[in-house]
Amino acid sequence: MRLPEMLAAGLNIGLGHDAAECNNSRDMFEVMKWPRCCTGRCGSTPACSRRPTWCGWRPATAPRVGHETGQLGAGQKADVILVETNSTMFTPLMPESAEHVFSHLVFAANGSCVDTTICDGKVLMEGRRILTIDEDEVIAKANAAFREVVGRMVVPDLETVQA
Repeated sequence: MRLPEMLAAGLNIGLGHDAAECNNSRDMFEVMKWPRCCTGRCGSTPACSRRPTWCGWRPATAPRVGHETGQLGAGQKADVILVETNSTMFTPLMPESAEHVFSHLVFAANGSCVDTTICDGKVLMEGRRILTIDEDEVIAKANAAFREVVGRMVVPDLETVQA
């Protein structure tokens, strides 16, 4: 069954990725492009009008999430990003047109346009500055851990394996 037929059948579609090795990116904006690239237009609707439901704009319908999600309100769980639209990625822009904004989000934007991230009511990043961790320290520790794991790996000589 193709994606448009799945949507027509009422199936909940979610997008994501496992790691950079899966799609050469860790950018969910890049992941949002794939349904359009794989299926072309969805029925007779213009470019992007159905894309929001594919890309997570209906989180309350996700499996095992329950009633605490899917809308902004007191007592609700919500993850929100604020996107800087005053950039070349969003130029030209007709902000009064939801389809035009969604089209830019899916086809022109990338993660670098995210200015602020709020998860479950807590501001984690503001003005592109991470507030909850020392990013340089985390990157240094992650790279050191990776080098340590690689150093323990036993990789057979290709000539020996082929013999």
